[in-house]
Amino acid sequence: MALGAWLSAATAQISTSRGLTASVVAAGSADASWCHRALEAAAASLLDRAQRHRSVRPDVSVPQLLKLVNAVALATEHQPEPDRAQQAAALLDLLMDGLRSRAAH
Repeated sequence: MALGAWLSAATAQISTSRGLTASVVAAGSADASWCHRALEAAAASLLDRAQRHRSVRPDVSVPQLLKLVNAVALATEHQPEPDRAQQAAALLDLLMDGLRSRAAH
């Protein structure tokens, strides 16, 4: 699923870029606002597609999705590689299971 691949890539980038985690949830400076808008636009497009295909629950919102990505990134950012990637992947698998539409099970 494209959304899952994007979540994985976004989490990896956010967890390795100190300070980016804050811009995912709330925009402040002009740079953070640009970053937030870009992440939000990508997430919105992929989430909409996944929801139209009924692979993700219809009640999931973009802000919720970005907060979950941020949470995974924060939880793993201080882990050394390859543990960081492995732990993030495991958490994202759990997250995707929770996001799946009941019809997709």
